[in-house]
Amino acid sequence: MREASLLLAALVVVAGLGCSDLDRARLKAHLGGDDSQLELARRYSEGNGVEKDAEASTRWYLRAAEGGHSGAMVVVGNRLAVGEGAEQDPELAVAWYRRAARAGDPNGEVALALMLLNGSGVEQNTAAGLTLLRKASAKGHPDALRILRQLTRQSQDPAELLARDREDAEAGDPQAQSALGTAYLLGRGVEADPAEGVRWLEKAAEQDEPGALAMLGTVYSRGLGRPADPTRAIGYYRRAADLGQPSAQHALGVAYLEGQGVPADAEQAASWMQKAADAGLPAAQRVLAQLHREGRGVERDLGESFRWLERAAHGGDAVAQYNLGYSYSEALGVEKDVDAAFAWYTKAAEQGHSLAQVKLGVAYMIGAGTEPDPVRSYMWFELAREAGAPIPGDEVEKLRSLLDATQVAEADRLVSEWRAGHGGGATGS
Repeated sequence: MREASLLLAALVVVAGLGCSDLDRARLKAHLGGDDSQLELARRYSEGNGVEKDAEASTRWYLRAAEGGHSGAMVVVGNRLAVGEGAEQDPELAVAWYRRAARAGDPNGEVALALMLLNGSGVEQNTAAGLTLLRKASAKGHPDALRILRQLTRQSQDPAELLARDREDAEAGDPQAQSALGTAYLLGRGVEADPAEGVRWLEKAAEQDEPGALAMLGTVYSRGLGRPADPTRAIGYYRRAADLGQPSAQHALGVAYLEGQGVPADAEQAASWMQKAADAGLPAAQRVLAQLHREGRGVERDLGESFRWLERAAHGGDAVAQYNLGYSYSEALGVEKDVDAAFAWYTKAAEQGHSLAQVKLGVAYMIGAGTEPDPVRSYMWFELAREAGAPIPGDEVEKLRSLLDATQVAEADRLVSEWRAGHGGGATGS
């Protein structure tokens, strides 16, 4: 009887009797068609013809992945890695990335490589990660090529690296030209020379090197060695964004939000920010979270806002980490959790976010999410005050006066230790 029902459903699909495109996709998906399963997954993810539902989207991606679709395996891994539409589970994410990599999917190889390099959900294994990146690189995967180049550059002596970039740039390599131009523009390893920097960046831009195009956008947006020209900046940002450069997509989104070089347009801003966020740029994910929270350019959706904020925080964005801590502290879109708030404030504070440092000062003072510790309370208040946070200096001195001589010495040691490990001082928020 069940087989007859399935056959009838299939006949209805084929004939299209009274069925919409969505109905046909549902029937085909239930019958095991991975194309239709993927279509449904995307529809639920985007809210296209159905109510947006991250969990339903993940379930359909999972069905396609279980059927052997390697692209769906990667998406399921991504969802599990960040907890989107499913409970966060880095170890299970690694398992799906591994299945995709074994199927020869370069996206799976890159995703698994990053987990291995970072020791996320799996024991850190740099050699295995590099091997996977080389496999994906041999298939022309742009992210694998970029990551390998970055890792190689990090391990090289700065002087040798600059010499190599110069040699490759003169030979016409656009990535080397971009790197050399950026070095001259920002004075990295060489005396700053904005004119020389722009000259090399323009050479790379002539070959459509995305990083150079994005950097030239920054040159004209901020007036670095050239008069500021917002309209010209937009031209460079747009070329880079169309080539998939996430930082340019983010910059273009900001320009549309603020009306810099283009008419203000919240929907365009959200569209470009979505592209950069999907590419994994934490700053764009944070802005996208804000847009969903405010309903600017997208539907107001506090759940979606929290999910993007969480992804940005996990990606290392200090502002997102502070905002996530505040969300847990004040029960904004999530249940109140002082332990989680303390953990996220700590991550942001360690990056120099002065308001997070204030929050830690309070937490250690009253024992919120941690044991009371007046020494560490003073330490974080002092660092926040140095960074320009709105803390009256006399209040910090009052706290210091409550410490005995041993505690004062320990507090001063912790402050000096933090400064030494963070380039000499706090960075502000």
